Order: sequence, then C-alpha cells, then structure tokens
Amino acid sequence: MILTKALPRIAVDAASEFTTKTVDLPNEDYKGKLIGREGRNISYFEKMTGVELIVDDTPLIVRLSSFDSEKRYIAAITLERLVKDGKINPFFIEKTYNQVVSEMDTIYGDKGKEALTILNLPMMKPEIVKYIGQFYLRYSYGQNLWQHSIEVAKISEAIASELGLDANLAKKAGLLHDIGKIIAQTGESHAVIGADVLRKFGMDPAIINAAEAHHYDVPITDPIAWIVTAADAISASRPGARFNTKELFIEKMTELEKLIHEIPGIDKVHIMQAGREIMVYVNPKQISDLELEKLLKSIGEKIDSQLDYPGVIRITGIRETKIIEFLR
Repeated sequence: MILTKALPRIAVDAASEFTTKTVDLPNEDYKGKLIGREGRNISYFEKMTGVELIVDDTPLIVRLSSFDSEKRYIAAITLERLVKDGKINPFFIEKTYNQVVSEMDTIYGDKGKEALTILNLPMMKPEIVKYIGQFYLRYSYGQNLWQHSIEVAKISEAIASELGLDANLAKKAGLLHDIGKIIAQTGESHAVIGADVLRKFGMDPAIINAAEAHHYDVPITDPIAWIVTAADAISASRPGARFNTKELFIEKMTELEKLIHEIPGIDKVHIMQAGREIMVYVNPKQISDLELEKLLKSIGEKIDSQLDYPGVIRITGIRETKIIEFLR
C-alpha cells in the first residue's frame, strides 16, 4: 500500500546510452580536415582520447566509439571545440584535449550541484559533491548512475514520508547509497567502500548503514536503510532500467585494458572495434623497436591464456619519440 502511494509521485525516464556518440559538422569539408594528410589528424585524435573516430558517408556527422563513457564524453567535447574553432591539427588536438580534461572537475562539481538542486538538498562538502557529479558518466548494468541515484532519493523520500520518518534524511541516503561505485576497484564491494567514504566525511549513521547494507553485506540496523534498499530495487527493476549484456561487455573490455596495462613499458592502451582492435603505445625509453615485436607477442599470449574472446584480435604497437625545443 505504501509503495503504491509512493511510486505515482515519481516521473521516471527510461534512458539508455550505447557505445557511440555523433558529432555534427557544419559542412562535408570538415571530414577531410579531421582525417588530415595521410590520416595524421585522425590518428593523433584517437591516440590522445582513446576513442575511435568513425568518418563515413553519412552526411554532416561523424561518430565517436568507445566502451568507456568518460573517454567518449571528453572526446566529444574536444571534437566539438575543434570543429567550432576550425583549427584541426595535432597541436590543437592535444591543446584542446588537455583543456577539456582540466575542466572535468568543474563539470563534475556542476553536475553534483545540479543533483542537489533537483532534490532540494543543502550543499554538501566539495568532495562529496564531486563524487555525485561523477555519477553522471558512470553506468551500472546499462543504467545511468546519476539518474538512478536521483530516482532512489525521490522514492526513498516518498516512502519515508508515508511512514512518518525523516524524509530529508532518507532522500540524502538514497542519493549517496552508491557512492562506493566511483571508488571501488574490480572485485571490491562498492557498499563497503562507500560506507567507509561516508564515515570519513562524518555522515549520519543512517546514511552510512544504507550505503553499507543495501546489498545485505552487513545487517540493516536503521529503518532508513530498509527504505533505501527497497527504493534501490524499485529503480533497478523497472522496465528498461538495466541492460546486463552491455554491462558484461564493458566489464570485459575493462578487464582486457587493465590486463595489458600491467605489462611494464606500456604507456597507453586503447581498446577499439568492440575489442577486436587493440592499440598499444609504449615508452620509447623502455622499449626498443626489436623489443616491441616481442612485447606484442607476449600480449597475445597473455590474452589467450587469461581471457575468452570471439574472432580475431588485431594488436597494433606504436613507439614514437617526441622532442620539443624552445628557442628564445
């Protein structure tokens, strides 16, 4: 009865984001500029961002493809600024990319403040606000974590109100229940990690228990935690909320990237073409041209022994030396 009264108050948008994003172009000439002479611009863009730039016959658009939503977001903003300025070469690609990366903390802060405004919650500590903002580019089983956390907060508020409990506290607990997903590494419990973070910032014990117990890792000791657990299940189980296949794919790509990055001498790893192509950038001071060939073979053996994969994987090793000299 309580749930049937709470749910109609919540207007829920079913949204899903896949692994590509389109960027509009003012005219077709920009496709040639993006590719550059002998493909130098597109190659450098992909190296800097770790995102595949797809230039095809579709009029006035190009596509960005990556399993990593944060990389895809940064690449999209970088490309939009390059197109707007009309200056597209390796120097401006690197400069614009670095500017966007340096602005990400501000973007996260703004999205965190937006979530608090939507929920009519008072300002929190800057570190917590940034974590909330990072929800915006994180997904769990295909469900956007920012939207999910706001939904859980609203549902928690409605249920607590029906039960005569502290609705504002329940709302705050609902918003912060998944904060551990921003920090937890593969294999770690995001519930336990999240509770540790909230404890560090002196949050209310009810909020800490909600974060720590909403997957029953520890006993639920506070009524607010029961409410958040129920709200979390409601948000996750609604039609269209989650796509397990996408989550498993992203997890597999992340494991593959991490596996290769552990090898000494590797600076960057980019997984493209849904895992069918791997671009490995090595440190030229640690890896010689002869050693690069052996390195690629060892990467292949490591992947073959530790991961299951369909079809053929193409591994490209790139070793380059960049020297900058200033004349004054």
